[in-house]
Amino acid sequence: MIVISRGSCPGLRDLYRASTGEAVKVDPSIYAGLDSSRRTYLDEASKRQVYGYCTGLGEPYTSRGGCGSGIEERVLKEHAVGVGGPARESIVRAFLFARLSQLAQGRAPIRGVVAERIVEALNKGIIPVIPVKGSVGASGDLAPSAHAFLCIHLGIGSAFHKGRVTSCREALEEAGLKPLNLEPGEALALINNTAWSIALAGLGVWAALSLLEESLRVASKSLSVTWCNPEHFSREVIEAKRSIEAVTPGLECSGSRLQDPYSIRCIPQVYGSAYKAIQHARSLVEAELCSSTENPLVAGGRVLHSCNFHSLPAGLAADYTVIALASVANIVERRIAQLLRSSITGRPEYLAREPGSVGAMILQYTAASLAARIRRLSTPSTVNSIPTSGMQEDHTPMSPDAGLKLLEAVEDLSWLIAVEDLVAGIALEEPVGDKLWRELMARHANLLERAGLGEILGDGQRYNNPAYTKP
Repeated sequence: MIVISRGSCPGLRDLYRASTGEAVKVDPSIYAGLDSSRRTYLDEASKRQVYGYCTGLGEPYTSRGGCGSGIEERVLKEHAVGVGGPARESIVRAFLFARLSQLAQGRAPIRGVVAERIVEALNKGIIPVIPVKGSVGASGDLAPSAHAFLCIHLGIGSAFHKGRVTSCREALEEAGLKPLNLEPGEALALINNTAWSIALAGLGVWAALSLLEESLRVASKSLSVTWCNPEHFSREVIEAKRSIEAVTPGLECSGSRLQDPYSIRCIPQVYGSAYKAIQHARSLVEAELCSSTENPLVAGGRVLHSCNFHSLPAGLAADYTVIALASVANIVERRIAQLLRSSITGRPEYLAREPGSVGAMILQYTAASLAARIRRLSTPSTVNSIPTSGMQEDHTPMSPDAGLKLLEAVEDLSWLIAVEDLVAGIALEEPVGDKLWRELMARHANLLERAGLGEILGDGQRYNNPAYTKP
């Protein structure tokens, strides 16, 4: 069980655990703290204009939005847009957990019971159906958030529940819950957040770190057939370059070649650089996971208007990680090509066992295709700002797009690693059979199981599962 206590800060491991369906418990004092912030908000709203409390939203914020019945529902319905297939349940669970972690900081102007409903939804398996595309991460991740909270608070929309898609109202009823009416300003407070961007980036970063470990394991296997120079991985070399000490265990050689190709010789340098970069990305995501992202927020006994809903930290973390993974993909593909050279392994060219056979040659084609895709995905999303809401939101981070590209990149990298594992296995004369694609699928499934990434990357569907109907 994941426990969120007052003053604590969940990390990326907690986000991953929540994405797999692990139960969540919140210290009751967190709900009490939110109730206190709500009272401060209401008191100040009675004395001056506060954004979101009976006002318009976005550029027309100066207009009176009204405080009558149904206003909060209207806010959510107007923002619940988006396109594409439904996001995987693991992404939505991570999103709900990230939003809960942010609300647990106690600065949101909502009642504690509103945050408690997120816990109930997670623990009872009510997972809103959310279109995977449509957020720019500017005034928060508005569209996906609106879908989520329409569902778990008001019972409107569709949800994954007990292995099927059903109406949110039915899912709430089956879980023994009733729709929860929102009070003035609470709908805005719920959707002003960066949690969707955090979920995408966070799961992608977690998968990237796990895949680096798997790739190093497979690289070590490849080294065993390359007759490479052991000096490349000596203790003295490692100590001379401080960025590579974390990725060198298990890298061994027994050859005498003076100068090995870079894809063999430079494994510590490339993987070490990628590891350091992705660890920095992790720190960005974890800081955002424990930040208050509402506008307005309550702090120091005051209601403050801010831009904390801007999700650039998560977007940069995702972009940064894909760039690092592109370098890893390049070296993996080149190492696969080297494994097909007789001068490197001492085996037949292309590892062909029979005259006229192309051996494992076409596996390198697949590797080249995957590496090229990852390089294309490494083009940053966060530089592609397109203004929204007239001239009010004139700088948008496009962090959700960065996160979606990261999830696509880690899936492609997982297949690329499986290709190297298969080619190295052929070189080592492991039992493979004559259907290489079946063996590739089996090795990819084993890789995901070892890395614990089945919930994030399983079934080969990137971030969609076509078995589910659209919302």
